[in-house]
Amino acid sequence: KTNEEEAEQTVEEATLAKLRARLAVLLYRISSEERRAKFGFGRRIIDEVLKTSLQSSGHDPVTDPEMSTLNELRQNVLLLLKWTIPVETMEEYHRNSMTVDEVLEMLTS
Repeated sequence: KTNEEEAEQTVEEATLAKLRARLAVLLYRISSEERRAKFGFGRRIIDEVLKTSLQSSGHDPVTDPEMSTLNELRQNVLLLLKWTIPVETMEEYHRNSMTVDEVLEMLTS
C-alpha cells in the first residue's frame, strides 16, 4: 500500500468508529431497555444491532458485500433516520445538503 492508501484507510476507520459511536448513542436514546436487550445492544457490533432493529420494523437493511462497511452503515443509518424522523425534517436536512454523518452528529450532540 502507498502512504496515501494507508492514510485513506485510517481516515475511513476513524470515520466508521465515530459513526458507530454516534449510532450507539442515538439507539440508546430512542430505544427502550427491553428493545436494546432484545437486539443485543452492548453485546453485538452496532451495525448488526441496527440491521436487527430495521428488520424488526419491517425494513430491509442494506447488506452489500460490494459496498464498504462505512457506506453500508451509512445507508442503514439513513433508513433508520427516514423511519424515525418526520418527512418535513428530513427534507429540510436534504435542502441543507446535510450528510448522514452530519445529521447523526446533530442528533447526538
